[in-house]
Amino acid sequence: MKSKFFSWFCFAVLCFCLLIILWGAWVRISHSGDGCGQSWPSCQGKYLIDSGEQEKTWIEWIHRATSGLFGIMVILLVILSFLKFPPKNPIRKTAVFILCFTISEALIGARLVLAGLTGSDTSLARALTMNIHLLNSLLLTGSLFICWRFSLGKKLSFSKIFNKDKKKPMIFIFIFFLIAFFGSFSSLASSLFPSHSLLEGIFLDFNPQSHWLIRLRLLHPLLALLFGGGLLFYYLFRFVTHPKRKSSLNKSIIIFLCLALLSGIMNLLLLSPTFLKLTHLFIVYLLAMSCILSLESSQNKCNVS
Repeated sequence: MKSKFFSWFCFAVLCFCLLIILWGAWVRISHSGDGCGQSWPSCQGKYLIDSGEQEKTWIEWIHRATSGLFGIMVILLVILSFLKFPPKNPIRKTAVFILCFTISEALIGARLVLAGLTGSDTSLARALTMNIHLLNSLLLTGSLFICWRFSLGKKLSFSKIFNKDKKKPMIFIFIFFLIAFFGSFSSLASSLFPSHSLLEGIFLDFNPQSHWLIRLRLLHPLLALLFGGGLLFYYLFRFVTHPKRKSSLNKSIIIFLCLALLSGIMNLLLLSPTFLKLTHLFIVYLLAMSCILSLESSQNKCNVS
């Protein structure tokens, strides 16, 4: 039988995970990653900080404290999955994946801190580690979302990805991660090298004397407009030519895709204000989860007993 408590708890863990991810983005945007020094998991050698600490120390400490709480919640989720559901149940397997991605997420964060890849560091090592951080967080939230859907009795048809006759989902996933990969470069560049005007930013993008992060950040909006805009046009064309095939799934993908493109364009025009950066990131995660829904089978539901 399905467990309502497990479903609600899994959904709560998912929401808390998204909150921590957004707070982690705020840590980077506010240059607070070095607020606790190069000590981990403690903050400046302590686990509880004094009220007189500077703001960036509080921002980083809150991120670590909530991440630790999230780790405890994930462990409880795994224990519940083994207590509530029988062997070979997909919820058990997904919960193990969640735990693995949580551990790797913590290790990547530790790597950033212990190696000093925070604050105003502009090294290639930091950029690549942050990219891995982003992709791992997408896999983590995706696993949590899948676990939650399983707990509701939904069935995911992963064969759609690997079916040779249906390559579109696999291609879409690859493009999504590619755009997200360069999006991490772009976000880091805008935080470390803010522009005072749109024209100045464009000039720096094409200036061979600019830092490599600045010259690389243009790839993200170009790829997003090329592939995201192309996909949006494809869905809209299908809606017009095949009105009987409309579905709530396609509508959800189109809505979040439009919002992602719109928030990205506004970020570009308004020079990436903090609120828009966080909004854009949140929409990207919602878009990823709406894409996972495309793997759900509408005919049969799995028994999560």
